[in-house]
Amino acid sequence: MVRAVAPAWRNGRRTGLKILRSQDRTGSSPVAGTTVPQYTSLFSLTLYNHIILVTMLTKMRFIRNTSPDMIFQLKGYSLIESAIVLAIIGLVLGSTWVASGKVIENKKIEDTLSGLFFSIHRLQDRYTIGDALSVANGTAVTSTLIALKVYPENWITSSTKGYNPFGGSLWATVAYNATGNPNARVNFAINGVPASACVQLLIKTTSNIEKSSSISLIGMGLQTVSVNGYSTWHANTFPIDLNSALSACTLSINNLSFVTTLVH
Repeated sequence: MVRAVAPAWRNGRRTGLKILRSQDRTGSSPVAGTTVPQYTSLFSLTLYNHIILVTMLTKMRFIRNTSPDMIFQLKGYSLIESAIVLAIIGLVLGSTWVASGKVIENKKIEDTLSGLFFSIHRLQDRYTIGDALSVANGTAVTSTLIALKVYPENWITSSTKGYNPFGGSLWATVAYNATGNPNARVNFAINGVPASACVQLLIKTTSNIEKSSSISLIGMGLQTVSVNGYSTWHANTFPIDLNSALSACTLSINNLSFVTTLVH
Protein backbone atom coordinates (compact mmCIF):
# COMPACT_ATOMS: atom_id res chain seq x y z
CA MET A 1 0.00 0.00 0.00
CA VAL A 2 1.25 3.47 -0.89
CA ARG A 3 0.73 6.32 1.57
CA ALA A 4 1.01 9.98 0.65
CA VAL A 5 0.18 13.31 2.27
CA ALA A 6 -1.92 16.06 0.67
CA PRO A 7 -3.51 19.28 1.89
CA ALA A 8 -6.99 18.99 3.45
CA TRP A 9 -9.50 21.69 2.51
CA ARG A 10 -12.84 22.73 3.97
CA ASN A 11 -14.98 25.58 2.64
CA GLY A 12 -12.09 26.89 0.56
CA ARG A 13 -9.63 26.92 3.48
CA ARG A 14 -6.69 24.65 4.15
CA THR A 15 -7.32 22.88 7.46
CA GLY A 16 -4.30 20.58 7.66
CA LEU A 17 -2.91 17.46 6.03
CA LYS A 18 -4.59 14.19 5.27
CA ILE A 19 -3.14 10.76 4.56
CA LEU A 20 -4.18 9.38 1.19
CA ARG A 21 -4.13 5.71 0.36
CA SER A 22 -4.10 3.70 -2.82
CA GLN A 23 -5.18 0.05 -2.92
CA ASP A 24 -2.83 -0.59 -5.84
CA ARG A 25 0.19 -2.40 -4.37
CA THR A 26 2.16 -2.28 -7.62
CA GLY A 27 3.28 1.26 -6.94
CA SER A 28 0.75 2.99 -9.25
CA SER A 29 -0.91 6.14 -8.00
CA PRO A 30 -4.65 6.84 -8.29
CA VAL A 31 -3.91 9.07 -11.28
CA ALA A 32 -3.42 7.15 -14.53
CA GLY A 33 0.06 7.40 -15.97
CA THR A 34 1.64 8.62 -12.69
CA THR A 35 3.83 6.26 -10.67
CA VAL A 36 4.79 6.72 -7.04
CA PRO A 37 7.92 4.58 -6.33
CA GLN A 38 8.17 2.64 -3.09
CA TYR A 39 11.53 2.87 -1.30
CA THR A 40 12.37 0.82 1.78
CA SER A 41 15.50 2.76 2.81
CA LEU A 42 16.74 6.06 1.46
CA PHE A 43 20.28 5.23 2.58
CA SER A 44 20.29 2.02 0.53
CA LEU A 45 19.72 3.82 -2.74
CA THR A 46 22.52 4.04 -5.25
CA LEU A 47 23.66 7.43 -6.52
CA TYR A 48 21.68 6.80 -9.68
CA ASN A 49 18.48 6.22 -7.70
CA HIS A 50 19.15 9.38 -5.68
CA ILE A 51 19.21 11.39 -8.91
CA ILE A 52 15.96 9.76 -10.10
CA LEU A 53 14.31 10.43 -6.73
CA VAL A 54 15.35 14.09 -6.61
CA THR A 55 14.23 14.56 -10.21
CA MET A 56 10.76 13.16 -9.49
CA LEU A 57 10.27 15.09 -6.26
CA THR A 58 11.33 18.40 -7.77
CA LYS A 59 8.91 17.95 -10.69
CA MET A 60 5.88 17.36 -8.46
CA ARG A 61 3.79 19.79 -6.52
CA PHE A 62 0.49 19.47 -4.73
CA ILE A 63 -2.47 21.37 -6.14
CA ARG A 64 -5.84 22.22 -4.63
CA ASN A 65 -8.05 19.15 -4.81
CA THR A 66 -11.62 18.67 -3.68
CA SER A 67 -11.89 15.03 -4.69
CA PRO A 68 -11.04 12.23 -2.23
CA ASP A 69 -8.07 11.13 -4.33
CA MET A 70 -4.61 12.67 -4.49
CA ILE A 71 -3.60 14.44 -7.69
CA PHE A 72 -0.09 15.38 -8.77
CA GLN A 73 0.69 17.96 -11.38
CA LEU A 74 3.98 17.70 -13.25
CA LYS A 75 5.68 21.03 -13.77
CA GLY A 76 8.86 22.25 -15.50
CA TYR A 77 12.00 22.87 -13.46
CA SER A 78 12.29 26.04 -11.42
CA LEU A 79 15.68 27.71 -11.03
CA ILE A 80 16.19 26.14 -7.60
CA GLU A 81 15.17 22.69 -8.84
CA SER A 82 17.50 23.00 -11.81
CA ALA A 83 20.35 24.06 -9.54
CA ILE A 84 19.85 20.98 -7.34
CA VAL A 85 19.87 18.60 -10.29
CA LEU A 86 22.89 20.31 -11.87
CA ALA A 87 24.76 20.19 -8.56
CA ILE A 88 24.25 16.41 -8.32
CA ILE A 89 25.35 15.93 -11.92
CA GLY A 90 28.39 18.13 -11.24
CA LEU A 91 29.40 16.00 -8.26
CA VAL A 92 29.17 12.83 -10.32
CA LEU A 93 31.14 14.27 -13.24
CA GLY A 94 33.70 15.86 -10.90
CA SER A 95 34.47 12.61 -9.10
CA THR A 96 34.75 10.80 -12.44
CA TRP A 97 37.13 13.45 -13.76
CA VAL A 98 39.40 13.23 -10.71
CA ALA A 99 39.54 9.44 -10.92
CA SER A 100 40.30 9.42 -14.65
CA GLY A 101 43.01 12.08 -14.17
CA LYS A 102 44.76 9.89 -11.61
CA VAL A 103 44.63 6.89 -13.93
CA ILE A 104 46.17 8.94 -16.74
CA GLU A 105 48.97 10.23 -14.49
CA ASN A 106 49.78 6.71 -13.26
CA LYS A 107 50.00 5.54 -16.87
CA LYS A 108 52.46 8.36 -17.65
CA ILE A 109 54.59 7.42 -14.64
CA GLU A 110 54.79 3.79 -15.75
CA ASP A 111 55.58 4.82 -19.34
CA THR A 112 58.36 7.11 -18.09
CA LEU A 113 59.87 4.35 -15.94
CA SER A 114 59.75 1.91 -18.85
CA GLY A 115 61.28 4.54 -21.14
CA LEU A 116 64.15 5.17 -18.71
CA PHE A 117 64.93 1.45 -18.45
CA PHE A 118 64.88 1.16 -22.22
CA SER A 119 67.02 4.29 -22.75
CA ILE A 120 69.70 3.39 -20.19
CA HIS A 121 69.95 -0.15 -21.53
CA ARG A 122 70.31 1.14 -25.10
CA LEU A 123 72.76 3.83 -24.00
CA GLN A 124 75.12 1.34 -22.40
CA ASP A 125 74.93 -0.84 -25.48
CA ARG A 126 75.35 1.84 -28.15
CA TYR A 127 77.19 4.79 -26.59
CA THR A 128 80.71 4.20 -25.34
CA ILE A 129 83.07 5.83 -22.89
CA GLY A 130 85.16 6.86 -25.87
CA ASP A 131 82.15 8.59 -27.43
CA ALA A 132 81.59 10.55 -24.20
CA LEU A 133 85.23 11.55 -23.84
CA SER A 134 85.37 12.75 -27.44
CA VAL A 135 83.23 15.77 -26.55
CA ALA A 136 83.55 18.42 -23.86
CA ASN A 137 82.04 17.96 -20.43
CA GLY A 138 78.44 19.18 -20.40
CA THR A 139 77.97 18.81 -24.17
CA ALA A 140 74.38 18.13 -25.25
CA VAL A 141 74.13 14.74 -26.95
CA THR A 142 70.35 14.53 -27.40
CA SER A 143 70.53 14.41 -31.21
CA THR A 144 73.30 11.80 -31.06
CA LEU A 145 71.23 9.55 -28.81
CA ILE A 146 68.18 10.00 -31.02
CA ALA A 147 70.25 8.94 -34.04
CA LEU A 148 71.45 5.88 -32.12
CA LYS A 149 67.82 5.02 -31.30
CA VAL A 150 68.54 5.17 -27.59
CA TYR A 151 65.13 6.62 -26.71
CA PRO A 152 61.81 4.78 -27.16
CA GLU A 153 60.49 5.28 -30.67
CA ASN A 154 57.23 6.86 -29.48
CA TRP A 155 59.21 9.56 -27.63
CA ILE A 156 60.82 10.84 -30.85
CA THR A 157 59.22 13.50 -33.06
CA SER A 158 62.17 14.40 -35.34
CA SER A 159 65.90 13.80 -35.83
CA THR A 160 66.68 16.36 -33.13
CA LYS A 161 63.62 16.51 -30.87
CA GLY A 162 61.49 14.31 -28.67
CA TYR A 163 59.17 14.43 -25.68
CA ASN A 164 58.66 12.28 -22.61
CA PRO A 165 55.16 11.05 -21.60
CA PHE A 166 54.57 14.25 -19.56
CA GLY A 167 55.24 16.45 -22.59
CA GLY A 168 58.65 17.73 -21.50
CA SER A 169 61.38 17.95 -24.13
CA LEU A 170 64.15 15.36 -24.18
CA TRP A 171 67.60 16.52 -23.10
CA ALA A 172 70.83 14.62 -22.47
CA THR A 173 74.38 15.77 -21.71
CA VAL A 174 77.77 14.17 -21.13
CA ALA A 175 79.14 14.40 -17.59
CA TYR A 176 82.63 13.38 -16.48
CA ASN A 177 85.43 14.65 -14.30
CA ALA A 178 89.13 15.15 -14.90
CA THR A 179 90.01 11.50 -14.24
CA GLY A 180 88.21 10.43 -17.39
CA ASN A 181 87.23 6.83 -18.03
CA PRO A 182 85.97 5.59 -14.64
CA ASN A 183 83.59 8.52 -14.39
CA ALA A 184 82.22 8.95 -17.92
CA ARG A 185 78.44 9.37 -17.55
CA VAL A 186 75.36 10.62 -19.35
CA ASN A 187 72.72 12.82 -17.77
CA PHE A 188 69.13 12.08 -18.86
CA ALA A 189 66.65 14.91 -18.19
CA ILE A 190 62.95 14.19 -17.67
CA ASN A 191 61.30 17.62 -17.76
CA GLY A 192 57.76 18.87 -17.22
CA VAL A 193 56.77 16.49 -14.42
CA PRO A 194 53.88 17.41 -12.05
CA ALA A 195 54.64 17.35 -8.32
CA SER A 196 52.74 14.15 -7.48
CA ALA A 197 54.34 12.27 -10.38
CA CYS A 198 57.76 13.68 -9.43
CA VAL A 199 57.46 12.11 -5.98
CA GLN A 200 56.55 8.71 -7.41
CA LEU A 201 59.38 8.78 -9.95
CA LEU A 202 61.99 9.60 -7.30
CA ILE A 203 60.84 6.73 -5.10
CA LYS A 204 60.46 4.15 -7.86
CA THR A 205 63.66 4.88 -9.78
CA THR A 206 65.84 4.64 -6.67
CA SER A 207 64.32 1.45 -5.27
CA ASN A 208 65.49 -2.06 -6.05
CA ILE A 209 62.21 -3.10 -7.67
CA GLU A 210 63.10 -5.48 -10.47
CA LYS A 211 61.46 -5.28 -13.86
CA SER A 212 60.76 -8.12 -16.29
CA SER A 213 64.42 -7.97 -17.37
CA SER A 214 65.45 -8.67 -13.73
CA ILE A 215 67.54 -5.49 -13.78
CA SER A 216 66.81 -2.37 -11.74
CA LEU A 217 67.94 1.16 -12.54
CA ILE A 218 70.42 0.88 -9.69
CA GLY A 219 71.80 -2.32 -11.15
CA MET A 220 72.07 -0.57 -14.52
CA GLY A 221 74.45 2.04 -13.16
CA LEU A 222 72.20 4.85 -11.95
CA GLN A 223 74.59 7.17 -10.07
CA THR A 224 72.72 10.32 -9.11
CA VAL A 225 69.20 11.74 -9.20
CA SER A 226 68.37 15.42 -8.86
CA VAL A 227 65.29 17.64 -8.97
CA ASN A 228 65.20 21.17 -10.36
CA GLY A 229 68.98 21.40 -10.20
CA TYR A 230 69.37 21.67 -6.43
CA SER A 231 68.13 18.51 -4.66
CA THR A 232 70.58 15.71 -5.41
CA TRP A 233 70.94 12.14 -4.15
CA HIS A 234 73.85 9.78 -4.84
CA ALA A 235 73.65 6.01 -5.19
CA ASN A 236 74.90 5.43 -1.65
CA THR A 237 71.83 7.28 -0.29
CA PHE A 238 69.21 5.33 -2.31
CA PRO A 239 66.35 4.68 -1.99
CA ILE A 240 64.77 8.12 -1.66
CA ASP A 241 62.07 8.12 1.02
CA LEU A 242 58.65 9.74 0.77
CA ASN A 243 59.41 12.77 2.96
CA SER A 244 62.59 13.58 1.03
CA ALA A 245 60.74 13.29 -2.27
CA LEU A 246 57.93 15.55 -1.07
CA SER A 247 60.41 18.19 0.10
CA ALA A 248 62.12 18.17 -3.31
CA CYS A 249 59.12 18.16 -5.67
CA THR A 250 57.77 21.52 -4.55
CA LEU A 251 57.02 23.10 -7.94
CA SER A 252 53.87 22.51 -9.94
CA ILE A 253 56.13 21.40 -12.81
CA ASN A 254 59.50 19.81 -12.01
CA ASN A 255 62.61 18.82 -13.96
CA LEU A 256 64.31 15.57 -13.01
CA SER A 257 67.84 14.46 -13.88
CA PHE A 258 69.11 10.85 -13.94
CA VAL A 259 72.86 10.31 -14.32
CA THR A 260 74.07 6.88 -15.33
CA THR A 261 77.50 5.42 -15.99
CA LEU A 262 78.82 4.03 -19.27
CA VAL A 263 80.19 0.49 -19.24
CA HIS A 264 82.56 0.25 -22.21
